[in-house]
Amino acid sequence: MSNNESFIDEVTEEVRRDQLYTYLRRYGWIAGVVILGIVGGTAWGEYRASQDRTEAQARGDAIFAALNEADDQARQAALEALPSGVVEKMLEAAGADEIGDTEAAIAAYQAVVAMTDAPQIYREIASFKAALLAAPSMEVSEKISTFEALTQPGNRMRLLAKEQIALVHVENGDTETALALLIEISRDAELTDNQLQRVQELIGALGGAVEPA
Repeated sequence: MSNNESFIDEVTEEVRRDQLYTYLRRYGWIAGVVILGIVGGTAWGEYRASQDRTEAQARGDAIFAALNEADDQARQAALEALPSGVVEKMLEAAGADEIGDTEAAIAAYQAVVAMTDAPQIYREIASFKAALLAAPSMEVSEKISTFEALTQPGNRMRLLAKEQIALVHVENGDTETALALLIEISRDAELTDNQLQRVQELIGALGGAVEPA
C-alpha cells in the first residue's frame, strides 16, 4: 500500500468517527445509554466482538443523524425511534465492508440513499460512505465529480467531501489545487476541531503555511 493510500485509509477511519464523537461528547448521558446497549457481551468471543464492532459502526451513523436534529424534542424523538429500515441497511453495509465485500456495502448504502421517506441526514451519510468505498475504482475526474455532488450548501457531509477532493488532487500530484482547497476548508466556520487538525497537518505536509488557530 502506498503512503497516499495509507493516509487516505487513516482519514477515512477518522471521518467515520469525527462528527459522531463531537455529538457524543456533547450528549454524554445519551451516549452512555447507547454504548451500554451496543458493546455488552464481550465473552461471546472474537466472532461476537467483530459483530459488535460492525453494529456499533452502523448504529453510530444512525445515532449521529438523530443527534444532528436541531430541535430538542425532535432530537429526543429521533433517538427513541431510530428508523429500523435505515439502521438495518447501515448494518448490512458495515458488515459487508467488514468482510471486504465492497460491492454489497455500496449497494446497501445506495439503498439508504433511495429511501426518500428517510431523514435527509441518513441519506447524506450513506451517499458519502458509498462514495468513499467506490472511489478507489474510479478515474480521477469521476472521483472529483462524485464528491463534488456532496458539497452543496446544507449537506452535512460537504466539508468531509471537500477534504476527499483535496486528497484526490494530492494523489494525482496536483498539490497547488489541493492546498487551495484545504486552506478554504480550514477557514470554514462549520469545521470540527478534528477535521481542522487533519487539514492543517496536510497543509503543512504539502509545504503550505498553516494559519494560527
